[in-house]
Amino acid sequence: MVKTLAGAAAAARAGEVSPTELVEQALARYELLGEQLNCYRTPLHESSLARARELEALPAAERASLSLYGVPVSVKDCIATAGIPTSIGSPILRDFRPLENARAVDQLLAAGAIVVAKDNMYDFAYCGPNAAFGDAVNPWSGSQTTGGSSSGSASAVASEISLGALGTDGGGSIRIPSAYCGVVGLKPTFDEVSGVGELPCQGSLSCVGPIARTVEDVRLLFRAIRARKPPAGDEAGQPGLAGVRIGIPSNLDAASAEVARCFDAACSSLAAEGAILSQTAPLNFAAARAAMWVITGVEYAEALRPLLRSRPGDFHPLTRTLLERAEYIPATEYVHAQRVRVALCREMTGIMKQVDVLLLPTVPTAAYPKPAEIGSPDEAADHPVNLSTLYTALFNVTGQPAVTVPCGLTDAALPVGLQVVARPHAEETALRVALAYESANPSASTAPPLSVSSLGGWG
Repeated sequence: MVKTLAGAAAAARAGEVSPTELVEQALARYELLGEQLNCYRTPLHESSLARARELEALPAAERASLSLYGVPVSVKDCIATAGIPTSIGSPILRDFRPLENARAVDQLLAAGAIVVAKDNMYDFAYCGPNAAFGDAVNPWSGSQTTGGSSSGSASAVASEISLGALGTDGGGSIRIPSAYCGVVGLKPTFDEVSGVGELPCQGSLSCVGPIARTVEDVRLLFRAIRARKPPAGDEAGQPGLAGVRIGIPSNLDAASAEVARCFDAACSSLAAEGAILSQTAPLNFAAARAAMWVITGVEYAEALRPLLRSRPGDFHPLTRTLLERAEYIPATEYVHAQRVRVALCREMTGIMKQVDVLLLPTVPTAAYPKPAEIGSPDEAADHPVNLSTLYTALFNVTGQPAVTVPCGLTDAALPVGLQVVARPHAEETALRVALAYESANPSASTAPPLSVSSLGGWG
C-alpha cells in the first residue's frame, strides 16, 4: 500500500498504480478500521470509484500535469461538496446537500484528487463533541481525545485511511487534532486559501487548510488549494537551515514536562541543522484567547441565528449554551476584542521583524482523557479544552500561518506536536523549517500501533 500522498501521486502519474487501485486501497483500509475510528461522516465509495475511472480516461499528457493525480483525500464535513451531504456535524443539517463545491474542493479536483469521504467533526465546528454522530476516535488511544474540531480528518490521516484531508482552523482546529494524532497540519494565512464554501463561515478567524502524514504531502495539498500565486523561488525546497532565525517565546511555562522535553530536543535538532535560535519577548497568549472566544462567539451566533431560533433543541447542549450567551455579548465588547486583535497584530509584526519563524509546542500537553472533553471560555485556564488552545489561538487572531509537525512521543506513547509560525503569507518558510526538522528526525513521526483487536473495546 502506498502510504504517502506524494508517493501515490508520483506512482499514479508513472503508471505504477492506477487511481482505481489507490481508491480501492483507501476503501479497504476504511472497511478494516473506519467503523471503529468513526472518522468519516459520509463514505463516498461509488462516486470515488467513478471519479477514478474518469481520471484514468484522461490523455497521458493531462494526467502527467496533475499534481494530485489519483490521490484519495477526505474533506471535513463543514466544507461544501455539491450534491453530497454536508452536515457540519449537526443532525439539523443531516440531509443538507450544497449545490456547489467549496472553492478549495474544486481546486483539489482540478489537481486530480479524488474525494473518498466527508470527515466527522465537532458539532458546528464549535466546542461540543459530536453528540449526533459520535466522536471520531484517536488512533493512538481510544480513551484520549482526538481534539476538535477537525477530529475526523486527523484521525483518518493518522490511521492511513485517507492520504490527506482538508480541515478548518478557527482557534486551532487543524493543528490541535493533528498534534494529538501525530500528523502534519497547516493553518494558512487567513486569505491564502479561499473560504468560499466553508459552512458556516467562521468569519474573520477561520480558514481551510490541509492535513497529511508528511510535510511534503501537506505542501502539495496547500499548493493545490492556495488562492494566491506562489512566491518567487521555492523556499520550502531550499536545503538546510543555515542562517534561518528561529525565535523561542520566553513564556512557554504551561507546557508539561514531557512536551517540554520533546520541544527542547527539537530546538537542539534545528540548531544542529544551522538555524540561529534566540529567545523572544513573551507572547500575549491569554489576551489572544479571550479575543478569540468573543470574536468567534459573536460571528458564529450571527451565522447560526436562524437555526438557533428554529431548532434550538437539536444543538449540542454546550454549543447551544455558548451561542445563546454570545448573543448577549455587547457590541462594545466585540469592538474591544477587534481592537485587541489589531494591537496583537502590531505586536507580532514587531517580533517577527527579528526572526524568520517562531517555534513553540502546538499544544501544552498530549491528548487528554475523553471525560474532560467539555469546556467553555469561563472554565479555569488550566481546563484541558482551554489549555489546548493556549498556543494556537494567537495565530488565528493575527492571521499568521502555522504548521504542526510530530516531534516525538510521551512516556504513554502519545504524540507531541511542534508548531512553526511564520509571517503572513510566508507558509513556504514555515514549511521549510518543518521539513528540515522532519528530515533530520524521521523517528519523530511514527504511525499508531493499530490493529482491529486493539480497537475492539474503543467507544
